[in-house]
Amino acid sequence: MSFVRHIFNKELPDQIQIADIQKLIENKTEEFLHLDYEEIPRTNVKYEGLAEHISGFLNTAGGIVVFGVSERKTKGRNIPYKITWTTIKKETLENNLYRKIDPWYEDIQIVPIQNPNDNTERIFVIFVPRSNKPPHMSNYTYYHRLNFQTQPMTHQSVFRVFQTNWFNKRDLYQNVIQPLYSEVSANCERLEKYERGEDSLYQDIMQRDRYLYDLIETPLKEKIEEFYKKMGELNSKSDYMAHKIATRIINEELCKVFDDLKEWIEERMDTDILVASVTLMDISGSTRVINEVILNGALIQRKTITSYLQSKYPNEEVIRFEPVLRYKKIKIPQSTFENLWKNCESKTTRNEAYLSIWRETPELLKLGKDLLSLMLRE
Repeated sequence: MSFVRHIFNKELPDQIQIADIQKLIENKTEEFLHLDYEEIPRTNVKYEGLAEHISGFLNTAGGIVVFGVSERKTKGRNIPYKITWTTIKKETLENNLYRKIDPWYEDIQIVPIQNPNDNTERIFVIFVPRSNKPPHMSNYTYYHRLNFQTQPMTHQSVFRVFQTNWFNKRDLYQNVIQPLYSEVSANCERLEKYERGEDSLYQDIMQRDRYLYDLIETPLKEKIEEFYKKMGELNSKSDYMAHKIATRIINEELCKVFDDLKEWIEERMDTDILVASVTLMDISGSTRVINEVILNGALIQRKTITSYLQSKYPNEEVIRFEPVLRYKKIKIPQSTFENLWKNCESKTTRNEAYLSIWRETPELLKLGKDLLSLMLRE
């Protein structure tokens, strides 16, 4: 909330202290569009007026209510006068406001500030963001902030808010939620293959439709940002992505098997040299052969060659596969290949960069799938 910094010169609401409130009083900081003072009476506390001010902030541009500071008028200005302490608890305040603001807005923050001389007393600083789902009513009336005051909204004002809200929801879904869902879904498919993720649609939205993006509910927005942040961190390890590591490990073992081709292989350390000729059979009994199937995916996904190939071709049965040195068309004997592959699997368990990616990728994949479920409910 930028007005937190503007009013208190603090970054976060929970950083506000009693000295900050006293400074407002000493400086005679008057009420304005984003700031309102409300006195707390000693007895018979009524919450209607407070709820009206909060709904007005929700329906306009957000603001701060200092609940526990009286005010007085001086030359037409409403300035803070003194602190009025209360023994009301935060839960009591929140429950009363919850019943009086319709619909309630979860991003409202109520920060209690203790009396330094009596820990049973407190005041409250209530941080109210601009709502993503206006309008909100209080006491069966819609309010907004106008001329630094909270006033009932006219019928035309309420109609415009409802109309704007409908158009915003439509545009939010079409221009933000749908494209992000598509990109996150595609990234989940890439992550399942331990491939690099993409964020081009996310970056476009942040530049082109940031206003719409900011209308997303906070929990979902936080999940989106967490997903892309962690994906960016994983992508930053691009020089050590799992497929590249796996390819190098395989080629290092090929150098040991084909000593006479060692120089040729070393020149192609980042190239997929080990492939297989795979024979498949469909449900009718017909067979087909696929040449040059790259095998490093089995090492990346920690699967046996057969189970990996079966996952690639789920609608057909893997009859056999023949390892081949790509480009040279040299077949690798089965016993030689089994020893080579065993050594490759052993190496992956000792490669820290590979293990790091192997741990982080499934975690990010789970986060992505959870995010997709949240988006479907938006």
